[in-house]
Amino acid sequence: MAATRRRWDPLPLTRYGRQVTPLVFGCTALWYGALRDQPVRIVLVRDPSGRRRDEAFFCTDLTVDHAFILTGYARRWTIAVAFHDHKQFLGFEDPQNQTPGAVARTAPMAGIVYDLVLLWYAARLQHGHATGWLVRPWYRSKSTPSFLDMLTAVRQESWRLHFSDPPSPAPVVDKPPASWPDALLATA
Repeated sequence: MAATRRRWDPLPLTRYGRQVTPLVFGCTALWYGALRDQPVRIVLVRDPSGRRRDEAFFCTDLTVDHAFILTGYARRWTIAVAFHDHKQFLGFEDPQNQTPGAVARTAPMAGIVYDLVLLWYAARLQHGHATGWLVRPWYRSKSTPSFLDMLTAVRQESWRLHFSDPPSPAPVVDKPPASWPDALLATA
């Protein structure tokens, strides 16, 4: 109710790499159910064109301005997407771990695999070996690959290298290799 009686102010800022000027309304309030008696800063955002629904953003730091809260949330979004991809595509969501050591290694291993896929894809782009993605009707204006597109490219390249290319011939050996005790005695 308070938002309808107050003035919405335009706030030019960069969100998700684009210059936008949403209408914002901010206030400080108590969120008793979540934080009891600690006040929070609330920023309501309205699209002036009316195409997007109103959104609310919360912050416990009462000294920051509206732009800081909104751009901070936009920067945080890439981290949320990375965790989503870890869970959805790399098995981090429901690992079948029992021992403390396995539990401690699961998250770092998912992160390493995620980073290796990104680095492999970046190296391919740098060397001019761009890989595409399947064009889907719901992504008509897609301009960058998703993590799943990159992971699919890694899988396809791995399949091509290990299963589709003819295997190289085995090296010709003149004599059978020595057993390991003979090899140790020959070097002594």
